[in-house]
Amino acid sequence: MGLKLIVFDLDGTLIDSIEDIAASLNHAIATVGLKPLNSSAVVSLVGEGVGKLVERAIGSGLLHKKESVLKTFLSHYETHMLDNTRAFDTVEETLSALSSFNMVVVSNKTEAMSKLVIDRLNMSKHFRYVFGHDSFAKCKPSPMPVLKAMELCGTTQSETIVVGDSSFDIEAGKRAGTKTVAAAYGYRSIETLTAADYIIKERLIELLPIVKFLS
Repeated sequence: MGLKLIVFDLDGTLIDSIEDIAASLNHAIATVGLKPLNSSAVVSLVGEGVGKLVERAIGSGLLHKKESVLKTFLSHYETHMLDNTRAFDTVEETLSALSSFNMVVVSNKTEAMSKLVIDRLNMSKHFRYVFGHDSFAKCKPSPMPVLKAMELCGTTQSETIVVGDSSFDIEAGKRAGTKTVAAAYGYRSIETLTAADYIIKERLIELLPIVKFLS
């Protein structure tokens, strides 16, 4: 039937947000006496939602402080989420070129924060739905968010692709039965993305010939 639905990850795929995430995380962990982490260290912690991010940053010895640190992180991030965050190069023109397709964001941010940053970056017009880690009972790498997107858009596995920069995105797509596209320009090394059906190396606009081929 051809491609009808493109499911995008957000951070590391559509937007470069790691500096703001790191700044808010460091602000939060400082409240429990921890030293700041550099952006590379924070990259290794992200991918499974803010709860897991905070858990990994504070370690098992401070898990009793998780809720207070998480609250501080969320409060700071809501105010500072766009201090340095921008869409990656060619994202706007790529999304505009794909306007005839259903497009959905599946992030492991909260749904509210995902919608807020997408709105503030003037990208909301491109997406039929925006989902976060709290939108359904399970988040990526579970296939549930991808399957829900397919259900809501009325598409089949062969009519859907998943685009993301992490193994969580690729696993979610694979488990949902879709083709997958790895964004190697994001936060993960290309060596961790070899399970993807396709790899785009430099910019999102490299997705266009893949979409044309699958359509």
